[in-house]
Amino acid sequence: MGPQPSEKKNAEDALKEVIMSKIVDALFGCPHKRCTFPITAKSRQPRVDGPMTAATYIVCLDCGKEFGYDWQKMNVIAPANHAA
Repeated sequence: MGPQPSEKKNAEDALKEVIMSKIVDALFGCPHKRCTFPITAKSRQPRVDGPMTAATYIVCLDCGKEFGYDWQKMNVIAPANHAA
């Protein structure tokens, strides 16, 4: 049995909301001018094949978005996709 009409409508509405949010963010989003000093969070679980893993990132103080940070190149590399 396929999705009910109301479930399909809710999914379509959610998709439209995400798309609109991305468009508005692209046009009027946060410029990320005020960010924290780079933060390195070590994993609590040691890796089997080596030392503990670490992820360095910065956080925008205005919107809270996290961005990956490269210490060697001293620049932002990408939005961070980790759980703090």
